[in-house]
Amino acid sequence: TESANINQRNRRLFQHNRPRADISLGGEWASIWSILGTMKFQKVHTIRDIYDGIRTGTADLSGAPHYFASVFDDNIGDYTQHFRLYAVTAQFMERELRVWAIYRFWEARFHRGIEPLETHPGHGGIVPEYDELSGWLNEQIKVLTPRPSFYAATFRELPGQDELPGGILRALEVAWEPTSA
Repeated sequence: TESANINQRNRRLFQHNRPRADISLGGEWASIWSILGTMKFQKVHTIRDIYDGIRTGTADLSGAPHYFASVFDDNIGDYTQHFRLYAVTAQFMERELRVWAIYRFWEARFHRGIEPLETHPGHGGIVPEYDELSGWLNEQIKVLTPRPSFYAATFRELPGQDELPGGILRALEVAWEPTSA
């Protein structure tokens, strides 16, 4: 879709710093830079699920942590580019960040060839702490109250991550834009 193509271009644009002020951008690029220059990007704390794009995780909205989930449209049988956001507690974030740390430790070892895929903590029964915390978090997610608006998201990688192995998730930030579903 057109919005997916724009998000892909946005990702490529922000893999490096913005162009120098003396470089002239015209047409479509000038329009993209104009829009992105006014967006307020915020911290992405965790990514829980990726399927043809980022689907769930935690990120700030107006400086406060929120769980986010992309909306699945049963009519088309696919995820949309719209997200629901849910405010979360400090206790939720503490546990979510611990699960993320366990996963990131495994992810770094996996992409360096130290751990096999079979040891992924999400498979269950491998890291008891991960299992316990994930179970608690999954129960909490079921009872979270969504914010009244839907949001479109523009994710971008933070600079300075070129040394990471291929395949490893990069640290991100996101700009949220209220939208209708």
